[in-house]
Amino acid sequence: MLTISKPGSSTCPRCNLVKSGRVFISHSSVDREFVENNIVSILESNGISTWYSKADIQSAAEWERSIVQGLESCKWFLVVVSQHSISSDWVKDELFWAIDKRPDNIIAVQIDDREPRQLHIRLARKQCVDLKNNPQEARLASLSLLGQHLLPGRQS
Repeated sequence: MLTISKPGSSTCPRCNLVKSGRVFISHSSVDREFVENNIVSILESNGISTWYSKADIQSAAEWERSIVQGLESCKWFLVVVSQHSISSDWVKDELFWAIDKRPDNIIAVQIDDREPRQLHIRLARKQCVDLKNNPQEARLASLSLLGQHLLPGRQS
């Protein structure tokens, strides 16, 4: 069953902070195919700009500098929560950066049975989209949730 949770009440105070902006997508490279097919392509085909490592990093020599530039260029941070991401030092580093620099603009996307708090304790307080049980329904819900924050003219 699809679950979208928002911390606090039925209204989310974060919703009015950003009406447009790019989304940094943090994920384990092991989950790349799932991320491309179920998150990146859906968001971008619906007008939500993403920063995604496979598409935006030219060479391994530029990796760290590109990641930091990508993080700094995005107003929103989406972290994919999976068995692979909870073991990834890169995902953890990116998430720590987001918690420090974009604490109100983080969304977790759960793609397996791992809980967001297994990646970081603060993710239990963040918005979470559960993609593990019904990916088609959840893709639409994810688009709706992010669209509230990122597409011009949308109200939360």
